[in-house]
Amino acid sequence: MAGTQGIDRVQIADDFYKELVATLARADSERIKQENIILEINSLKHAFQVPINEVIHCLPCSFLDLARNKSESSGAAVSAVLTAFNSITAHYSPVLCNYMKDSESQLTAISGIGDFVIKNEAYRPRLPQMLNFLYDADILSETSIMTWYNHTPSTANSNKALCHTYLKKLAEPFVSWLQTAESESSEEDDDDQDGN
Repeated sequence: MAGTQGIDRVQIADDFYKELVATLARADSERIKQENIILEINSLKHAFQVPINEVIHCLPCSFLDLARNKSESSGAAVSAVLTAFNSITAHYSPVLCNYMKDSESQLTAISGIGDFVIKNEAYRPRLPQMLNFLYDADILSETSIMTWYNHTPSTANSNKALCHTYLKKLAEPFVSWLQTAESESSEEDDDDQDGN
């Protein structure tokens, strides 16, 4: 019986995700106000009885799929999809920020992006760009990204741990840039204080 419930939950999560992408596509094409998009997402959450963490896990990926659907219909490459994703995340940042208010929810969102990248091989080399777009749109904080990056799963040889290690390696260029930018900012602050 427990196995059947697990399969049902997976099917519900898949159905929720498909409906979420369809809702965002309709909202985008009909130019629905963002506060109404939030209401529709919340209605889906209740209709499918999914926990808020599942919504947060799916949301950035659903916007990625929206960008993919918009771009790939014209036969565009991954780079065009990412350009569309950047534009979409900038435009819909209030919707994303409504759900990603704290470090824990941002970590859940990063986990969702990681799952998307693992399932979609063509996007793996683009993980740094995706994180950068969400960072630039003030959806993900530097603290959350660094917490995710520095996290070590408790079971070192598990599939989850191996995926996390792989994702960290993919994200390394962006994380290195963040660290460099932070140290340069700290040095400038020190220089400003010394000059006074």
